Parts: sequence; structure tokens; C-alpha cells
Amino acid sequence: MEKVIGTGLLFMLLLTLTACGQDTVKFSGQGEHWEAVYTANIYEENSEQTEFSIRYLGENPPATPVDFEIGSISANGWELNDNGTLSSSESGGCSGCAVTTRDDRIKFTIEWDGQTESFVLENVN
Repeated sequence: MEKVIGTGLLFMLLLTLTACGQDTVKFSGQGEHWEAVYTANIYEENSEQTEFSIRYLGENPPATPVDFEIGSISANGWELNDNGTLSSSESGGCSGCAVTTRDDRIKFTIEWDGQTESFVLENVN
């Protein structure tokens, strides 16, 4: 019985220490037609999980799918919702890789209806 309690306590301690070691880095930027936010949740010096959101700034969002690159994420044929946005939580991640840092500048490029827009996302925290 003591072994089970000891193992349980050790697991809880490791879970708590892992949660405390997370750092979140958020980047944001805006162009003429689009706004983008990129977030990296860094768990270790070589492990992270990323997510993003993209929003069309005009009144009539494009009805056609969009292609975009944001950081290391590249996607084709994504549909905007009725509000002209798209997002993905836990869109990507890596283990054993170089992680995002606060000093990074995240490049964003989007293509829609034969148009292209690019800008850089800056750290906001």
C-alpha cells in the first residue's frame, strides 16, 4: 500500500514540475487585409506546441479557400468561418527541435483570390 501511495505522490510531483516548466510566447501582426496571432507553448528547451489564429480585416471575407505559412506551419485550402477567421489549437509541435524564442520574428504569408499578403509577427509578451 505504501508503494502505491509513494508512486502516486511521485507522479503528482512530476506532473506539477512539468506544468511549472511551461513558457508561453505570443506573437501578433497585422497587414492591410489580415491579422495573425501565433502562440508557442514551450515545455522544454527542445519541445513545444504551437497554435495560431488568422482573421480577415475587410467587410466581406473571401469565399474561396486560403493558403498560408505562419512560422513553420504551411497549409493549403483552409476555409474561413462566417466571421472571416480560422484558427487551430495544437496545430503543430516538435520534440528534439529548436524552439521558438521571444526574440524570434515570425513570418506570415497568405494567398487568397489571386492576392498575396506578407508581414512579420512580433513578440507581444
